[in-house]
Amino acid sequence: MPPILRAVVLPLLALLAAAAPSPSGAGEAGRIEGPARVVDGDTLVIGDERIRLLEIDAPEAAQACRDAQGALYPCGEVSTQALEALVGGAPVACAWDEIDVYKRPLARCSARGRDLGRAMVAAGQAVIYRGRPELYGDAEAQAKAAKLGMWSGPFDTPWDWRRNGPSAATAKTGAALDAALAAEKGPAPGCEIKGNISGSGRIYHMPGQADYARTRISEEKGERWFCSEADARAAGWRRAKR
Repeated sequence: MPPILRAVVLPLLALLAAAAPSPSGAGEAGRIEGPARVVDGDTLVIGDERIRLLEIDAPEAAQACRDAQGALYPCGEVSTQALEALVGGAPVACAWDEIDVYKRPLARCSARGRDLGRAMVAAGQAVIYRGRPELYGDAEAQAKAAKLGMWSGPFDTPWDWRRNGPSAATAKTGAALDAALAAEKGPAPGCEIKGNISGSGRIYHMPGQADYARTRISEEKGERWFCSEADARAAGWRRAKR
């Protein structure tokens, strides 16, 4: 079986075996049920509500990982396809008692009797968020031991990839890297303006500008993402000239 097919098929088989009861005990702050649109491996939209799956983090859309043979494959796309296969057009039920800084519910969601977050982690198509094991640490340990999904080879944690870009172990080259960087959309939908700090001061880059794709954001240096030009200017950044 070709590596890319193995990267897709094996995790999906694991998904089918990863049944878990519907979420319970998530509090009464919010509940919603209905047809869901999959955005990526850890994000759903039900109606007008954009929902982040609680305590998991999936690779970004442009992210690449390496399989057991060392070949690059689009793990971000594979993760999205895995969640789509898991939902399979069935109604999704979500419950939450926490909202993140981007106003998204952090929810436990289920479809066809399966906890979606647990199933994604169990298949190696997502990791527990920043190593927090409270809900799915056991599922991750099993996926890692079985070398499922991303655990089959080297990969960057999604939060490291968002902050630093691809590591040397997973880097693409040339046009492929430019395409991956150009596809990066920031930490939240619509928040894709890059606030960079350099010798020229605090400069923000808009999508489509000459240096946008190659500009990397380092939050440790005080750089940041903005959701609007007004926010960027109010924070003291000025627009790049090209």
